[in-house]
Amino acid sequence: MFLSRPRGWRNQVRLDEEPIDNIPEHATWSADEDYSQLLHDAEFMAQARTDADRLLGIIRELHHHVASQAAACTSSANSASR
Repeated sequence: MFLSRPRGWRNQVRLDEEPIDNIPEHATWSADEDYSQLLHDAEFMAQARTDADRLLGIIRELHHHVASQAAACTSSANSASR
């Protein structure tokens, strides 16, 4: 019987043996620089959910604005052709 992995499951990373990322320029980073980047990445990921919702809200507003402008243009064009 196959059991699926729990949600949010991932492989453990051994920071003492593996680089945090695969950017060649980071190969010479010290442990402090690696850890600083790890904290920055974690903060970015923690904010991703709320940032994505905010971005989708902005997209909806812009879509509504474009649709309103298109309707106004169509209405103007129809009025001018009469």
